[in-house]
Amino acid sequence: MSCQTDVPSASSIFQNALTGIRQAEVVLAIIDGADPDSGTAFECGYAHALGTPILTGRTDFRRGGDDPGASVNLMLSQSASSFVVSAEPPATDSVEILGQRILEILAKLTKTL
Repeated sequence: MSCQTDVPSASSIFQNALTGIRQAEVVLAIIDGADPDSGTAFECGYAHALGTPILTGRTDFRRGGDDPGASVNLMLSQSASSFVVSAEPPATDSVEILGQRILEILAKLTKTL
């Protein structure tokens, strides 16, 4: 017995992501990891090119930036409208606190649109 599921094609995933970014008022990107996900980095660049505000969040305390002490690559940090880091060692912030910070910044960003 085989089970067939509808798996979206890479092309449809790509096109849907671009459409979503074009329609967005603000893009929220979580850029955790030693090096943020390349797809997320592309989406941030696309949003920046469109002039869409970008709010980036990071809970990863590892540093991967170009400048001393920077947490991410300068192309991500400089294109972001706001940058929230909530895991400076020792990580004491909770998910709820990070969520609250993100909501506060989103409210400010959407008021300026």
